[in-house]
Amino acid sequence: MEKSVYPYAIILQTILVVAVAPIIVIWFGAGINAIVIISFLISFFPILSNTLIGLNSTDQNMKNLFYLYNASKLQTIWRLRFPAALPYIMAGLKISCSSSVVGAIVGEYIAGIGGGQGGLGYGITVAATRLQTPYLFACGLAAFACEQA
Repeated sequence: MEKSVYPYAIILQTILVVAVAPIIVIWFGAGINAIVIISFLISFFPILSNTLIGLNSTDQNMKNLFYLYNASKLQTIWRLRFPAALPYIMAGLKISCSSSVVGAIVGEYIAGIGGGQGGLGYGITVAATRLQTPYLFACGLAAFACEQA
């Protein structure tokens, strides 16, 4: 499965989501659906990459031990490879948490939803169009603080 899916995932990761975001907004409409999809696209690939690295970094001696005890492939995955990959998966989740905030801001910036529901992306758009520099800096600092949290 890795050989069939991973190359396409790498290709999709190299495409800038900011460039694809207008297409997503056209397909799914300017709203929460587009924002969620944009945020998902940005945050999915670190989890996938780290999970695959973790699954492939299992100790060879442990794999041999499971083979000697005639463990099935499913048992080997669930009882050996997945627990060994958990630190890598958690590292991918840690990276994706901050990336998803960036994805949500980019999604709001591109989708342009606002009004009473507007978030940081909408605030940045409004501040830039109205030339409100202090408000723009405040939105940028808030985005930075959200990403660091």
